[in-house]
Amino acid sequence: MQNLILEPLKYYVQHAKGSHERNIDEYFTSLVEKSKIDVQENRKTAELFRKQDKIASKTKDKISKFKGLKTFLIILSVLSVIALLVGIFALTDTAQIVTIIVSVLLLIFSILFIVLKLNKEIKNFEEIYKKQRQIADETYRKALSQMQPLNALFSENDTFNLIEKVVPNLKFNKEYSVELDQNFRNNYDFESDTNDDTRSVVNTVSGNYNKNPFLFYRHLNHYMSTKTYTGTRVITWRERVSDGKGGTRTITRSQTLVATVTKPFPMYAYATALNYGHQTAPDLSFSRRYKHAEDWSENKVERHIRKGKKKLRKKAEKTIGQEKQFTEMANSEFDTLFGATDRDHEVQFRVMFSPLAQINMVNLMRSEDGYGDDFSFVKNGKHNYIVTEHSQNWDMDTSPQKYYSYDIDLAKKQFSDINSQYFKSMYFDLAPIFAIPAYHEQPNSVFEKYQKTKNNYTEYEYEILANVIGADKFMHPMSRTQSILKAEFLYSKNDTDCVQVTAHSFTSEPRVDIVPLFGGDGRLHNVPVRWDEYIPVVNTRIMVVKKLGLDGLTFDSKRTSMDARLFDTPYGYYHGLFARILGNDDVEYIDNALNKI
Repeated sequence: MQNLILEPLKYYVQHAKGSHERNIDEYFTSLVEKSKIDVQENRKTAELFRKQDKIASKTKDKISKFKGLKTFLIILSVLSVIALLVGIFALTDTAQIVTIIVSVLLLIFSILFIVLKLNKEIKNFEEIYKKQRQIADETYRKALSQMQPLNALFSENDTFNLIEKVVPNLKFNKEYSVELDQNFRNNYDFESDTNDDTRSVVNTVSGNYNKNPFLFYRHLNHYMSTKTYTGTRVITWRERVSDGKGGTRTITRSQTLVATVTKPFPMYAYATALNYGHQTAPDLSFSRRYKHAEDWSENKVERHIRKGKKKLRKKAEKTIGQEKQFTEMANSEFDTLFGATDRDHEVQFRVMFSPLAQINMVNLMRSEDGYGDDFSFVKNGKHNYIVTEHSQNWDMDTSPQKYYSYDIDLAKKQFSDINSQYFKSMYFDLAPIFAIPAYHEQPNSVFEKYQKTKNNYTEYEYEILANVIGADKFMHPMSRTQSILKAEFLYSKNDTDCVQVTAHSFTSEPRVDIVPLFGGDGRLHNVPVRWDEYIPVVNTRIMVVKKLGLDGLTFDSKRTSMDARLFDTPYGYYHGLFARILGNDDVEYIDNALNKI
């Protein structure tokens, strides 16, 4: 069954998808049995809560309708007073009498209906709603209490354990460790972006496939774009025109002049990518971009291949006699759909893309069973970089709180849906890797050994923890934008690291540009356009990081027994690591306090 992974699309459709769904169901059932909750009793309580909640919601809707009617009558009363004043002072004869009578009647009706009817109804239903809400909330708390033994069994590792069961030789790490980081940098041409202050890591998932390292990371990226600001000025002038009777007359004309200016504007966006290290074709580099060939008709595919073959042939002819000669592949469908025409080592490209690899890639690009051809693939020596469209919306967080529920059936659905979607997204990020048989081989070279470093944890984990604590806890007080958090190791005390976190953001200052425009009067007018200038600002705070190795629920349960001073300043817990902004205490105190856990 393991060999089926050599055909990733077939493996997913015929085995992995179904097996993973069964594993999810079996694992959830085992947790329910272990929790010893009364499933039928919880279903009754949950159903009772939904009925009570529905009744309370209907009452709340009635209150809203009554309040809406009250607002309408108040407005009607104000209009009646206005009409009454108009009738008294502005109208004459019959119109005055009718207006006054109607206004007085509407005013009296509105006031009496509000005071004698609506206020009482609103107060009565508010009291009813309060009681109904209390009853429903008590039932909800009871249902939640019934589910508490099950909720306490969920773990952030559940997702990864389930995936490991269905994808052979895939292993996950609890954190992106210093050892894995060194392996990536020293042995797989991985160039870290930890010095880039335009991007901050907010999450990672790391591990190895057949002992070859992989790293998913999600960044918050900053880039400068532009924004167009608009300003207006109304001008008037007088001019003489014909009166149609042989004479002239003077009229006043007006015009609104509209001016625009375009200025730099900071933008922010999240991006997710997969990094994979493998020693196959170590001198080869290329890039390809998705084409969404899964949406193409057969005729469009054939036309694309015909045109592509001509371009490839011309490219091959141009490179004849050159040191790096381009050669067409025998499989034209693969060569044109996959692209990678910037490849720089034809021999290693063919070693990497064997006939089976080519077939697998075409199947992935043209099939609708996964996400189709939505992946970009960049290879730089031993480092492979894959970005998919679907992963940009992938929530990498596996916090068990996502499954918490008052209702056993709702919890099961959430557990199944979240884990199924997580697996599908991750699998089809890895599918281009699985599609290459050579990439399943274990490393056979002697790599540089791990060297002990002063820092216990990676800068990626520092940034993640800083973002978990919250960018607002680090940002400059004058900031008017999001912040990019960057972390720099300072020193360590035993296995506690002291880190400087720098928040990069922008403040803004109002500015005015004067834009001269010609008006309809034939004159030049200055039109003011107000805009904001965004000025970089930075702020730094010190953060400490220490590994506890506990899952999130265990950490939460132990918190009450920890030294309360540990939580005097903002803190975060993720990937088994505890982080805290340094307050009036020192790193040694924090290290000692955490060692007692």
